Amino acid sequence: MGELAPTANICVIGGGATGLSLLWALKSQGATQGANLTLLHYQPRLGGQLHDQPRLGGHSITYPIPVGGHSVPVDLGVQFVCKLIYPNLHRMLERPEFKGKVILDDFPALKVSATFDAQMNWGNFPAYQSGPLFSRCYTPAIQAEIARFDLALLLSAPHFSMTLQEYFAEEAAKGKPYSDQFIDYFLLPYLSILNGYGGGRLLTDANLGELSVIFVPGLASFSKPGVGWQSFRGGSSTWIEAMRSFAEGAGKTTIHTNAKANAVFPSKTSPGVTVQWSKPDGSDPKLATFDAVVLTTDMDTNAKLLGNSNNGYWQAQQRILSQYDLKPGSCFIHTDDSVFAPYMKLRESTVEFCASYVPRPGQSPPYDIELTYSNYNVQNMVPGVSQPLYLTMYGQAEPPRAPDPNKTFVSTQWTHGSFLGPQLYTAARQVHQIQGMGNMWFAGNNTCQDSEEGALISAMVIAQKLFPAWKYPFPFFSEAEAMFDLIKYELMFPGSLARTLHSWDVWERNRAGHA
Repeated sequence: MGELAPTANICVIGGGATGLSLLWALKSQGATQGANLTLLHYQPRLGGQLHDQPRLGGHSITYPIPVGGHSVPVDLGVQFVCKLIYPNLHRMLERPEFKGKVILDDFPALKVSATFDAQMNWGNFPAYQSGPLFSRCYTPAIQAEIARFDLALLLSAPHFSMTLQEYFAEEAAKGKPYSDQFIDYFLLPYLSILNGYGGGRLLTDANLGELSVIFVPGLASFSKPGVGWQSFRGGSSTWIEAMRSFAEGAGKTTIHTNAKANAVFPSKTSPGVTVQWSKPDGSDPKLATFDAVVLTTDMDTNAKLLGNSNNGYWQAQQRILSQYDLKPGSCFIHTDDSVFAPYMKLRESTVEFCASYVPRPGQSPPYDIELTYSNYNVQNMVPGVSQPLYLTMYGQAEPPRAPDPNKTFVSTQWTHGSFLGPQLYTAARQVHQIQGMGNMWFAGNNTCQDSEEGALISAMVIAQKLFPAWKYPFPFFSEAEAMFDLIKYELMFPGSLARTLHSWDVWERNRAGHA
């Protein structure tokens, strides 16, 4: 692994938020503007009534849905962002190349609900907190536990890294246990929504510190609507396309949107890295050698690309990549009401956690968390939508109660990590051991944090590793730099304790100002 020349040929695999962020990062500074960039992206054809053409986006992708004579932009994957936990994204959008092209609208209130049966349901807004559907769940005793948990998060600084499972065990040992009703009916549903969908390790995959960053400023709440969230006007694809336009306009950038990478390995005839790709059906095969390759796809896909007999680094890479346990998932944009709990007719929430169809009487939790899913009501998210329109996200490639195909506009499958994360973080902290081996690099959510912010920061970190002359582009000693340092020094390239402590200090002071 040697230092790259300013005019190096670099291949970026994956045209999601990370891949486009890397193109933007390298083309936005004079020291790296001369690099020759090639991006390969394959977007699988979608199911449903819409048959998608090759395009960029990955998990940051927007589909125009025809409703009531209008085209409604609906995002798959990313629904909301916020300045507090996405500071680098916000700094980026202040730059001239994004002004007027990418606009974030303040979202008035994030109304969350959870449904279980005809009497056990709740929402974080008044209409879903009293009456026959809600009164047995949202009891005075539960309200007291909510207040107690909120206080624990507010005072969590000395126990920032304590997992929720450890916290509940400690409270039980003190003789102050939390009820199963609070954990099963309130906490687990919210953790599932935050992670995209449910899973069996939610209490061990989240810690007090992570939740305090979200709950203490009021972004999330069990008792009132979340505030401080924003959505992309026109969808997250406006961001993707703005980065694409900027990179192509800067020159020496080639983007292939119907190119399926098949293998990556060191060249046998030169110091570079060879990439094999073709069209999705295997036709028009190509083979090219680059000075460096950056893989921004998920680690399961990366393993398939690197696991070949030509890759002499595969044994070391496999040891690291095998530590990942990514979640399968599927998403649908549709108009099928039947995926909602049959007794919930109000449709006032933004997102509804649905456990109604997978009961497990007498067990804890009293539903199968692996089979639960989340319904987003697009009418409560995008202004001017005149008819019912929904986005449903499942934690299974083959969901237990999929929408009616005749009422489905878009369906897709993918894998992802966790927004909350010891399991993901443990794996991500190992990746630095194989970064740069044979000039093969890794960026993306699986290397840091499952979010738009993580995608952007990981791209900037790798830009700096590829070209040491590349400079962090946003103000120093800011909340954005603190987040950048945290992800760089805590997750992607751990080891600088002093820098990490400085970042935590900046982050905590900034968070306190928002509380």
